[in-house]
Amino acid sequence: MNRKIRLFGGEVEIELYGLDEGFGEVIFSDITEEALRLQKIFNLYDPASELSLLNRKRHLEVSKEMLHVLNLSERFYKMTEGRYDISKGKEFVARKNNKPVSCVSCRFTDILIKGSEVYLENPDILVDLGSIAKGYIVDKLVEYIQEIGIGSAFIDARGDMRIYGDNHETVAIQHPRDSAKTMSPIRLHNQAIATSGDYNQNNGCFRENHIVGSKDLASATIVSNDLADADGLATSLMLLGKSGAIKLLKELKNPALLIGEDMEIMKMNGYEELEYGTQG
Repeated sequence: MNRKIRLFGGEVEIELYGLDEGFGEVIFSDITEEALRLQKIFNLYDPASELSLLNRKRHLEVSKEMLHVLNLSERFYKMTEGRYDISKGKEFVARKNNKPVSCVSCRFTDILIKGSEVYLENPDILVDLGSIAKGYIVDKLVEYIQEIGIGSAFIDARGDMRIYGDNHETVAIQHPRDSAKTMSPIRLHNQAIATSGDYNQNNGCFRENHIVGSKDLASATIVSNDLADADGLATSLMLLGKSGAIKLLKELKNPALLIGEDMEIMKMNGYEELEYGTQG
């Protein structure tokens, strides 16, 4: 049974395998309610969201969901030696609105976390969780769907995907320079996949894309056990650039597909073994 729900400013497709139609309508209503609850926490553009309250008040006792995502973001900050930095939301908003991007003085270490209380200790901080919150919400929806007894499901959050259970899904990677083409289709089973690239959100120049600070990669695709991890890693790889991404992937062992600005294709950590048609 398949349904689409409005989330993150677009549509998210959810496939629940082997579900009775009548029962499914009730289930999808509950899933949608849970998705909207989670979105309300992380939506940067909703003035009443928990994230907006934190940015406005500068000190807030946050939910367990917010705390988890902040801690996960700190992991990527350290992993990239500060390149992945959710405190620099002002730079992202400027780029998104086609305005000059001026450097800010803040960094993740200016976000102080004491238990469940969060303090923003630099006036330049605007926390933006757009690079990771979508994946986290999908992971939480998977947990929710499992808890209500659905054995297998697939969620496609506009290209960032997660599947669990007995079923498999074949997905293809968007060609970063030709929207009519895809490449390197792979078969997923109990996995998540995310792609970060310079081609969907930019100001007419690939280098001026929504990933402020990206280097010499056109796109980075990574496979992981959960989507929050895949989302954060894909963005991190873009920020590290080709040489840094290759170095990190050698440590992580996640299957990955890197495409350079020159369209050089790099398959790492067994990515080619997942490609459709190559499995034994």
